[in-house]
Amino acid sequence: MRILLLGAGGQVGRALQGPLSSLVGRRGHLRACGRDELDLEEPAALTAALEAERPRIIINAAAFTHVDRAEEQPERAQRINATAVGELGRWASDHEAAVIHLSTDYVFDGRSDEPYRPDDPTGPLNHYARTKLAGERALLASGAPALVFRVAWVYSLYRAGFLAVMMRLAAERETLKVVADQTGSPTSATDLATALSLIIGAVRHDPLGAMTTHRGVYHLGGRGGCTRWELVKAAVEAHPHRPQLAVKTIEKVGSDAFPAPAARPAYTVLDNASTEETFDINLPPWREGLARCLHERFGPR
Repeated sequence: MRILLLGAGGQVGRALQGPLSSLVGRRGHLRACGRDELDLEEPAALTAALEAERPRIIINAAAFTHVDRAEEQPERAQRINATAVGELGRWASDHEAAVIHLSTDYVFDGRSDEPYRPDDPTGPLNHYARTKLAGERALLASGAPALVFRVAWVYSLYRAGFLAVMMRLAAERETLKVVADQTGSPTSATDLATALSLIIGAVRHDPLGAMTTHRGVYHLGGRGGCTRWELVKAAVEAHPHRPQLAVKTIEKVGSDAFPAPAARPAYTVLDNASTEETFDINLPPWREGLARCLHERFGPR
């Protein structure tokens, strides 16, 4: 089995490398490319990597993920999140390869009050989300055997991100102000990588056939949902060294307390039912994933 992993330097890409290495073993081949090795802004570089590796499975964990910066650099976001994804799909379709692609909960407008299913109407509110939705559509339009997994609020305490920043600030400040009017499905990068590797392991003997049969869009987020304020509060309470943290008060604020160029959806909790039914895979409740992540990062060595 030959696997090409794109976005190896990101949160999910880094978490995937260990499980995928174990999966391919000595007889298989894993090539993990970060942005320094393969820049998706360069079409020729992408084609060259695909031709050199000739993968049977392409995992695309690469993306232009800076939501606000996408408003300022729309062409760059479009190239990485949409155009390049369509090119991956066309190459895979022509070369009997299968694609696993990560998309985002932000494709929804956030007006629902129930968890979103994959077939619910989309309505992206910002350019980042529009380009991610365009990438989904370009990949599926290519005809390639492809699984699109929308993920949500992915975090790793080893990488810069919302939760990592909040934990750093909790160690430095007595008061934190956290948005309480955005609700989503917090997802540990480690849990997500484990689930994806199990799915790949289940189809490794016939990835082309399996991904043709199950081709489509799925959701894979931490089970349940919470606000960003609830996430930070739970993280502080579950911290292995809670007494050593400086924070004493976690204050609820509205999104308008932190003006940003890009609008965010108010509610993007994901319904994973179709993923569980199809692949017999589900992520743990978000509090369990959070506690495990905190223990791995800050617990006793």
